[in-house]
Amino acid sequence: MTFSLHDDITLRTDYERLVLQGLAQEWQNAVACLPLDYRYHLRQPAFEIVDVSSKWGEWHGQKRRIALSWRLVTEYPWMTVRGVLLHELAHQVAEELLDWHGEPHGEPFQRACHLLQADPRASHDYLSIHETLLHEEETDEDRVLARVRKLLALGSSSHPHEAEAAIAKAHELIARHNLDLQSGGKPLTYCSLSLGEPAVRHAPADYALGHLLRDFHMVETIWISAWTLRSAKMGRILEISGSRENVLMASYVYDFLQRTISEQWQVAGAAHRYAVRRRQDFALGVLQGFRERLTAKDQEMSQERADLRALISHRDQDLLQYFRERYPHIRNSASGGGRINAEAHATGLAVGRQTEIAPPIERQPSAPKALPAGRCSSS
Repeated sequence: MTFSLHDDITLRTDYERLVLQGLAQEWQNAVACLPLDYRYHLRQPAFEIVDVSSKWGEWHGQKRRIALSWRLVTEYPWMTVRGVLLHELAHQVAEELLDWHGEPHGEPFQRACHLLQADPRASHDYLSIHETLLHEEETDEDRVLARVRKLLALGSSSHPHEAEAAIAKAHELIARHNLDLQSGGKPLTYCSLSLGEPAVRHAPADYALGHLLRDFHMVETIWISAWTLRSAKMGRILEISGSRENVLMASYVYDFLQRTISEQWQVAGAAHRYAVRRRQDFALGVLQGFRERLTAKDQEMSQERADLRALISHRDQDLLQYFRERYPHIRNSASGGGRINAEAHATGLAVGRQTEIAPPIERQPSAPKALPAGRCSSS
């Protein structure tokens, strides 16, 4: 949603009110995760949206105010806005609680960023975390990822045997590479990335997709709180954590499966004349079918090599440590079920069993820049 100074003043005022309400909620959520002695000594500042383009946000200590750019809150995703807010909150924490001495991004600020899980780079003219990962200097991991993508492109082959061989080889390459990284003795760099958009309600298929990414793509997943402008409430969004390569691959698989479900539903839903409410049953079937294919591939690899079997069956302990430090107070919750239409689910299951991963589209030139939605750190 983009506004100019010539827009209807009432529309702009209503939108600004929603944004300010969201900033206050996000501030309260972030502060609630601080240690108790910090939490009770930090007072909520005023929030303001300003028409400046030289910076995305600013903490004004004397005025006790956090100001964000009007362009930022109207042209960029909410998780980008949230990232800038946490950056400015880190400045507030550094100044009011951590004996800040005037250096903008010195040790107190870095410590505050660590406490808040804020990105110290979340300032003007930064790329999204996804684009940042793609544009980093090429490494051996990039070359392995390129080979995997070429193999996955063969997954769209009209010859089933070629597709099966491509999928199996791609999974084996990923497993071998992760095994080499874990046994190489070099500390890995882990990242966290948000997928999709915040929403108040998520369907069972959304949670099933998150579980699939965690179980087969060597990432940890969590649903984190985030403000939803559409509903004017706090909702949740899926976040994945892992090595750079695994995060990129998992984000691609996420987008691919979402697109596959949508496209196949248009065909199957029309052909079978399913009611719209049956879409979730169909989606669950697609994901179950895809899970069965990945399970079969893992079993094949496990039978061939004991070290690959160990990698598949055990989680990356360094990643788990990074994840626990990022989210020390994790609470598990169960999603609601409900009755499933057997026919729609079976149709989706058949689609999932036949699904092959197509080559990714790396960039969309028309898409706006966005700031980092998460942070990277060494573990």
